Amino acid sequence: MANEKIDIASIWSTRQVLVSGSRKMAIGKTCRPPSRNDKKGKTMPKREWPLRFVCSHEGCNESVTYRYETRRDLVGSYEMKNFRNGRWKCLRHSKPDRVLSSENLETRCELINEQKEHGRYFGSQGFVSGPGFLVYAADLPAGTKLIVTARIELPTPASEGEQK
Repeated sequence: MANEKIDIASIWSTRQVLVSGSRKMAIGKTCRPPSRNDKKGKTMPKREWPLRFVCSHEGCNESVTYRYETRRDLVGSYEMKNFRNGRWKCLRHSKPDRVLSSENLETRCELINEQKEHGRYFGSQGFVSGPGFLVYAADLPAGTKLIVTARIELPTPASEGEQK
């Protein structure tokens, strides 16, 4: 078959096997010339546009990465407008009173149940949950306070005799 002249029109119409270099068409498949649109309908992986910030507090290496689908989203993002030029800080440095540590052993949050047009809410939420509790604002009268307290207890240093 390598030395024979092949009539391309007859091959396309009869669906025969065509061996041309590394391209092989099987019997039963429609033989057609290669097209640039062979991958039509298949999606190419989309490019991500990452935006990374490092905490601006001296000596802190905490970082955050935001990812956007398009460059337009990246350029118009809240993060780009408000955190660039070294203005981003991690939670440890932006809200240190919320982070529990050996210096800050307890934190507390108070939410008041308010009656609004469409029902009762703790702030803007009708349902609040956390580790160990669930509360529906509709189940409680207006003016009820939800007080959530988180406290850590550090281990007491044991004497040498108790460690053995």
